[in-house]
Amino acid sequence: MKELIDKSAVVAEIKGLIRANELYLSEPKTDEIRFQKVGAYSVLNDLLHFLDTLEVKKVVAEQKGICNGMFNTIIGDTTWHIKMPLDKAGLKNGDKVKMFITKEK
Repeated sequence: MKELIDKSAVVAEIKGLIRANELYLSEPKTDEIRFQKVGAYSVLNDLLHFLDTLEVKKVVAEQKGICNGMFNTIIGDTTWHIKMPLDKAGLKNGDKVKMFITKEK
């Protein structure tokens, strides 16, 4: 199963950790702490660069719904109804879901 996370929130958190490490680097207490902070700073920057390589798909619509096992349907809060084999998606009757629609290139 795919999991969705907000890339901008992850990037913001990492940038916050980088700033915190920069503060420690400006006034290191000991060489050991400085060595640890330089390592952490390097890893966080590498992670930030890796995140820049990930493909991001823009969500064009999202809809909350509830699973109807009798009809193998997800019934949306508005006018959406999606037929699908619920068991293959790990869903069962009564499960609440949130659907994301992305546009393919």
